[in-house]
Amino acid sequence: GRLHRETVIRGIEYEAILRGWMPVGEFFRLVGLDVATGNTFLSLMFSWSHEQVVFTRADKAFMLYAAFLSTFLVQSFLADISTGDGVTETNSSHDSDAQDDF
Repeated sequence: GRLHRETVIRGIEYEAILRGWMPVGEFFRLVGLDVATGNTFLSLMFSWSHEQVVFTRADKAFMLYAAFLSTFLVQSFLADISTGDGVTETNSSHDSDAQDDF
């Protein structure tokens, strides 16, 4: 067999949603469960009885750590730290007294 995480909204639920067979309240309940269990941050609060076979709490915590790490890496790589004149400055101060000493 193939080990994978079960989803809340499967093919039969998609068909029922698209054909209008599902009541609106049940639709929103399924979408809420799907978002809560599929979201890396919220999935730590939910667990299915058979989920421990595929994903343990440590796996979920590692995915959360990876999400945080990738978020901060992307922010650091895409940050624009250049000044208005095109010169990149880091840890510099414009103190006129410090330049008078030299």
